[in-house]
Amino acid sequence: MDVAGAGAVRAGVTGVPAGAWFWAVPVVPPLTGADELVAGAAGTVLTPSGLAAVTVALLACVKAGDHLLVTDAVYRPTRTFCDTILK
Repeated sequence: MDVAGAGAVRAGVTGVPAGAWFWAVPVVPPLTGADELVAGAAGTVLTPSGLAAVTVALLACVKAGDHLLVTDAVYRPTRTFCDTILK
């Protein structure tokens, strides 16, 4: 699907005006559905921030006892998360 097709999904299927697309809670299911459709993904997780996205991804991939190599140059809140929660 191209960008125009994604716009058609947003406007036609959901009936939500473009200005309200990201700001109203009822648009979350159509938003994730449209993202899955456009990207061909099996699922979509929306997070409120970049740090939340990073922690969700790390927690999905790392299990107890695993080792994770994180550079000192990584985004500082991510490093803090790894040093405190994943320690």
